[in-house]
Amino acid sequence: MKKLLKFLARNILIATVSTFISFFILLIIFFAIVGSIAQNQETFPSSAVLRVNLTMNLIDTPPTMDLAELIGQFSDEPPLLEVNIHDLIETINRAKTDRRIKALLIEGSFQPMNYGCSYPVLNELRLALEDFKESEKPIIAYSVNPQLRDLYVMSVADEFYLNKRGTIELYGLYAEHVFFANALNKYGIGVQTVRVGDYKSAVEPFTRTQLSPAAKEANQQLLDELWIQILGNLAQSRGLDPIELNKVVDRTPILLAEDALELGLCDEILDHVKLVEKLAEISEAKEDQGGFPSIWLSEYILEKDRFGTMRSGDGIAVVYAEGEIVGGYGRDHQAGAQKIVELLQEAKTSESIKGIVLRVNSPGGGATASKIIQDELLDIKAREIPLVVSMGGYAASGGYLISQSADKIFAQPHTITGSIGIFGLLLHFGEGAGKLGITFDETQTNENGDILSFSKPKTPAQLGMIQVFLDSFYQSWVEEIAEYREKSIEEVKDLAKGRVWSGYQALEVGLVDEMGGLLEAVDYAAELAGMEDYTIYDFPRKLTQDEAFADALGFNTSANLQNVKNPLLTKIENLYRSLKLKLEVFNDPVGAYALLPFQYE
Repeated sequence: MKKLLKFLARNILIATVSTFISFFILLIIFFAIVGSIAQNQETFPSSAVLRVNLTMNLIDTPPTMDLAELIGQFSDEPPLLEVNIHDLIETINRAKTDRRIKALLIEGSFQPMNYGCSYPVLNELRLALEDFKESEKPIIAYSVNPQLRDLYVMSVADEFYLNKRGTIELYGLYAEHVFFANALNKYGIGVQTVRVGDYKSAVEPFTRTQLSPAAKEANQQLLDELWIQILGNLAQSRGLDPIELNKVVDRTPILLAEDALELGLCDEILDHVKLVEKLAEISEAKEDQGGFPSIWLSEYILEKDRFGTMRSGDGIAVVYAEGEIVGGYGRDHQAGAQKIVELLQEAKTSESIKGIVLRVNSPGGGATASKIIQDELLDIKAREIPLVVSMGGYAASGGYLISQSADKIFAQPHTITGSIGIFGLLLHFGEGAGKLGITFDETQTNENGDILSFSKPKTPAQLGMIQVFLDSFYQSWVEEIAEYREKSIEEVKDLAKGRVWSGYQALEVGLVDEMGGLLEAVDYAAELAGMEDYTIYDFPRKLTQDEAFADALGFNTSANLQNVKNPLLTKIENLYRSLKLKLEVFNDPVGAYALLPFQYE
């Protein structure tokens, strides 16, 4: 016994000492990072170029970061992997009046992931850059191989330089649909579906091998509408004819640097050495300095924000609902109903919050989870707190359900919204399990006790019961929209049926109220609250320095965005993550879903 006690005491002592040493080392690292922040801020040049590197995933929600990203913020070339649009717009607005900033340099290439880097968000960035031009400070863009998203933003620049080895690739928009029906059949997995809405095609990947004619028609019309807007904005920025540019896209989608220059998509072919010389002249660099004085966007954001410096004063809350809507808290890049409800509760009970903007970037998800969020939003309205919705890339299906009751809905021309419909997805694995030698037997007390069984298909009577539930949900949803949007039920039914609309189309048919971005929505909420000066509060808010450090070390749960350089590997990894997340979406307790079936590139 004495030996056992000595052994235990010795190991407890070792564990305690090890924990203390580890904690001490972490403190040293923490204060080194904090010191690096201070050092970076003290050494900012008095005349510099602000480097806006597009190598990021531009998202709606304030991001978390892992330890590598946290430390990388203070390296010579700090990576900036996830940035939220509110931060980026505020930063560009600040640079507009900052005497140290002599020019903006836009470089790099977007790394879209999940629902990041959507064209509505890119359009908000374009507008912020257009506003920056009023300062008469030049915006310079430089690229080797810009993709469509990069070109969409870079086209705003006063001077757009392309490397002589570079190309511009313009292919148009593309949406690829994956179908699993044959694979499910091969492994003996049966699928039963019920739905409401002729265009509600989110079940088709599990039941068909190609798009239905209705889904094909709707998707084609939507992509054509979005492409007209994107191409039109791009052509306008470059002073080109959109019709002629579209012909070029069809004829020569890959343009060499000389061809791009002749067409007018860039202003000059320039190697990096010449670019540095131009920037050195603009930034008034000393001859013996070498290169040009610059401030990285990540450093510039931190100088003002210090990760999440606490804000004060009366203001407007921006609550973010980004990703598929799921029950519970969800994961990062998912809109967990419980998480969003708690954020809304925190905002509505805060004495400082006088109005709420719900920023939606979601294709929908669980019908029950969407309703839970909607209940909380209705309580906000009942308290007479101004409620405004700002739609990002997607606000469709369940994403529209949580938007519909707002005092005003803002959308972007490229926003994908509508898709007012509902479906049930019911899988059964009995046949597939039988191929593995697994069999099932059952006992039950009532006739429909087996309705939740996953070993066999539902009976026609059970499918009828589920259909009645979905019909009731859909009818109730249509009636709610008719009330909130001040339309007749028949008018809403004509707009519904699972049909998807662009932001412009949604404005024309009355599903949204006005074209505008996040800041326009915030301004309107402040106007409803009778406020002229106000603070913007993000929910969830950005982490403070110590919280970010603890989160990065794993003391809190956070997402790790991997910076995969190889584009093919990035696509494969994103496809795997996307499939995993999509399967996790199907957790509605009654198996009912209001979900958009696709994304586009």
